[in-house]
Amino acid sequence: MLSIQLFNCDGCWFDFAILVNENFKEPEIIGFNFEIRFMDSNPTKFLRFDLNLPEHNNEDKGKRFHIHPGNDDFMIHASPMSPLEILHLFLYDLKIPERPRS
Repeated sequence: MLSIQLFNCDGCWFDFAILVNENFKEPEIIGFNFEIRFMDSNPTKFLRFDLNLPEHNNEDKGKRFHIHPGNDDFMIHASPMSPLEILHLFLYDLKIPERPRS
């Protein structure tokens, strides 16, 4: 498992962990989580993208890939994204509004 912690220019910090199955001819990503934590002034404290391991009970619900928007108990099904797409989102595309809606 690879685990890394980074910071972006908005004062947010994020980390991710990736689990790879190396038993195949080409390594295969079988699970990951990417979590970005926002500054204390932001009403949403974090955003996490999860790809659960195969045979996790979320797979039965069609939610193996999902997002947690600020609460571990709240899960939204999402279209799968690659680790590079999520990393790019965290570094370049996720903009923090100056005046968030209430």
